[in-house]
Amino acid sequence: MSRTANRVSLLGLFLIAFGVVILLKKFHVIDLRAGELIWPLLAVLGLFMTGRGLIDNRKGKIVGGTVIFLYSIFFLLRTMDGFYVPIDLIVPATFLIFGIVMVMLFVNKPGEWYYLIPGLVLLAIGGSVMLTEYGYWYGWEMRQFLKTWWPAALVLFGAGMVLRHRKPKPADGSHGEPPRGPEPPTTPDPA
Repeated sequence: MSRTANRVSLLGLFLIAFGVVILLKKFHVIDLRAGELIWPLLAVLGLFMTGRGLIDNRKGKIVGGTVIFLYSIFFLLRTMDGFYVPIDLIVPATFLIFGIVMVMLFVNKPGEWYYLIPGLVLLAIGGSVMLTEYGYWYGWEMRQFLKTWWPAALVLFGAGMVLRHRKPKPADGSHGEPPRGPEPPTTPDPA
């Protein structure tokens, strides 16, 4: 089966499930609010996209799927009664989400470790703001921490940029040119 067929069938399954749930809601077979319906389905779609991106080694699908999955989880938690998640947490949640996206890119290709540095920095910022919002840290402690350690982020970003752009020089003196194969045979010119 081709990749296109897999992609179409996955999207088709998602549309079938979404349509069945909406029909069951319309005929009062199930009682769901819109958020309880949309966010879990989008989370599953994001999870499938991320998995497909990891399998196919496609960064766009990994990023898109992870973003859809994590934002869906955030908004799903907002619709549930047992959790208190104010909308004000969307900014630190965004730091956490994009930190996780960077870590996922590193997990996909561990050789591309330069994704890990900004990922960890974003996770630290988002996590510290979340801890402050929920009362585990005080605002002045976080401000003092950031005031003291923000240059470390510059050092890490700079080191990542320097090490990323370093390319080893080839030993044969070819100056980075790809090796040439044998020349194709030439045919005599019919004059």
